[in-house]
Amino acid sequence: MIKVLESKSNLLDIKKNEDKILKIIDLKRDSLDINYLSEYLYLNCLKKKNTIIYFLYKDGEEFFLNILIKSTINISGFKSFFDIETPYGYGGPLFNSHNKIFLKKATYFFDDWCKKNFILCQLTRFNPLLPNINNLVLEKKKLITQKYIFIII
Repeated sequence: MIKVLESKSNLLDIKKNEDKILKIIDLKRDSLDINYLSEYLYLNCLKKKNTIIYFLYKDGEEFFLNILIKSTINISGFKSFFDIETPYGYGGPLFNSHNKIFLKKATYFFDDWCKKNFILCQLTRFNPLLPNINNLVLEKKKLITQKYIFIII
């Protein structure tokens, strides 16, 4: 199952979508890092009136959840394009499985959703305390510097 919920910069809508997603994956809100909470997301999109995206891929009991902020990229003469990023601070996808096949499917479906929704780029600030980057199946080129990892699609 793939579920994508979008909320404009309205705290009540963001909170409702957070509740829906957490119910689907049976996750308690108090187990989330502050960077994933609705109030924090709201504060991150308030000024620019961006959109909060909850991208969920679930297969049986396994889930992959990516929570992002979507912004419009204005290029005159072209259709609207977007970029996505984790909220200020740390983020990255949350998942409860280390099954490489499941994670490969999840990243495939996420990449496909990005292409279909005119997402040109993504900035993810991975939390160094969570192993989420180490477990992602990235079939892309990685350029690693001292402080940054660039993933080139």
